[in-house]
Amino acid sequence: MNWLITAALMAACANNDPQAAPRQATTGDTLRVMTYNIHHCNPPTKPGLIDVDAIAAVVRQQHPDVLALQEVDVRTGRSGSNLDQAAALAEKTGMHVYFGKSIDHDGGDYGVAILSKFPLRNGRTLRLPETSNPAAEDRVVAIADITFRNGKKLSIGSTHLDVSTPANRDEQVAALNTIADTLALPLILSGISIPRPPPPPSPRCWRNTNLPAPTAATRSRSIAPKG
Repeated sequence: MNWLITAALMAACANNDPQAAPRQATTGDTLRVMTYNIHHCNPPTKPGLIDVDAIAAVVRQQHPDVLALQEVDVRTGRSGSNLDQAAALAEKTGMHVYFGKSIDHDGGDYGVAILSKFPLRNGRTLRLPETSNPAAEDRVVAIADITFRNGKKLSIGSTHLDVSTPANRDEQVAALNTIADTLALPLILSGISIPRPPPPPSPRCWRNTNLPAPTAATRSRSIAPKG
């Protein structure tokens, strides 16, 4: 099975400046894929602040067709016991949502999510291996299916690989390849891989914004799925 991976590396830096010109919505055979580590909607420079609206504004500016989210809180103590961040972002962006739980956290759930302009079907959350360091934080891949505007059927995936143990990441990448090979549909997988320590924040990329910085790198890419 052929598949595309769009990885937002910790070293990556994207233009999240709210004053930047917004992208135009896609048409025809162009599919815009975005991945966003939202750091539970908390700007790292402002501990305790939860700003769902700021995250939603970045998403709307980028006009993604499908969006992979990482580090998403659902009804946790730190973000709000009544706040489902995945559902809130879907509502604020007018997109469909599927949430994949990785772990229990602070009285709620924590994990990854998929947002899509197209209805999501057959959502499933698959555990990734961590035998090299079983004490590491549990990791998952969330997968859901869409029918693109040209009639093409695709699977969309969102994941966040292990940050602590390179050998765990290698296992997880191998598992993702195996998963992709078993799917009936082509897989577009987006997420976070951390092969080396992150660089210090870049003032050029993050000026005039309180949005999550390099710990929440954002990427978007447009592709053309063929039948």
